[in-house]
Amino acid sequence: LVALGFFALKGGLRFTIFAVPLMALGDAYVAYLLGTLIGKVIPREKLRQYTSYAVALILMGGFIYPNYQHIHKYIMPPVLNKSEIEVLDQLKRIAKRSDYVLSWWDYGYPIRYYADTLTFVDGGKHSGNVNYPVSFALTRPQLPSRNMAVLDLYFTKKHLQDHKPFDIVKDIMQMYRLKSVDEVEPFLYQKIPLPKTKEDIYYYLPLRMFNIFPTVSIFSSIDLKTGKVKRHFYFSSNRFKVVGNNLVKLNNGIMIDLSKFVLIVGDKALPIKRFAITTLNKKGKLAKKINQIRNQGLNLIFMKSYGKWLIVDDFFYDSTFFQLFIFDNTAGYFEKIIDSPYAKVYRVIKQ
Repeated sequence: LVALGFFALKGGLRFTIFAVPLMALGDAYVAYLLGTLIGKVIPREKLRQYTSYAVALILMGGFIYPNYQHIHKYIMPPVLNKSEIEVLDQLKRIAKRSDYVLSWWDYGYPIRYYADTLTFVDGGKHSGNVNYPVSFALTRPQLPSRNMAVLDLYFTKKHLQDHKPFDIVKDIMQMYRLKSVDEVEPFLYQKIPLPKTKEDIYYYLPLRMFNIFPTVSIFSSIDLKTGKVKRHFYFSSNRFKVVGNNLVKLNNGIMIDLSKFVLIVGDKALPIKRFAITTLNKKGKLAKKINQIRNQGLNLIFMKSYGKWLIVDDFFYDSTFFQLFIFDNTAGYFEKIIDSPYAKVYRVIKQ
């Protein structure tokens, strides 16, 4: 068990639980032995016993104190804050229990608890097969996102009923008679006939997902033949300083030159393709201004009301998450159900 505990050095903190009880018992036994040995030096029997206990307690205090310090500093925030939970409470009054909510697996259990709906992924169900379609739906443009969400719902229900393993790529290929996995993604970018579903699909999009969105994208940014991951450019900063009239300094020493619309990283100047600014008024209504600077380069987004700067490539800029949360652009495939600065909910429009 102790050996399994030390496996945590490679396998992660979850393995420490094997070693902790035995290490704690061992520490207590060592403290007891040392207390007994030191007590033997004391000639008076009653004082010897008190000395043994005192030494053992002091030693155990020394063992316990670092753990106390760790626990005291290790204050983890809840998965969702009050405002995000209020959105899910509101969704509970709109959605049926049989409806599905699409979001990342981090929020799966809270969604089921507060909204009382079904989810595609959660803390206990997030293998590659189930993560891929959810990641795809969040990171691709809205037409392929809608297509994937509907197919994910259809095949999820079908495999639950048939008690068969879930394989979304294989299922899509069989249904639409595609011959190669290379055909799957281009096929989903088209208007295709989708199976009819009784249930509605809702997208739950929390503000906090911007922090993990590059990780979310990795689960579907893969070559389905080789498994190689394709990386995309994503930079986010909530800390910035205006330097002069046209310079903005972000984290990691990255500078934005708004006079030339270039991103300065070290000695490199990267061109900015678009510059978008969004603001929320007192009533929470969105105002946006998008300037097309040139035909190539990165996209610069300033979410002014949040104090957030985003620098992303077209992959992230065109993603359903960005288009829905930042720009309220539904493109005819989604309708907004709940609007909040902390989380938004959209419903998929059926064919």
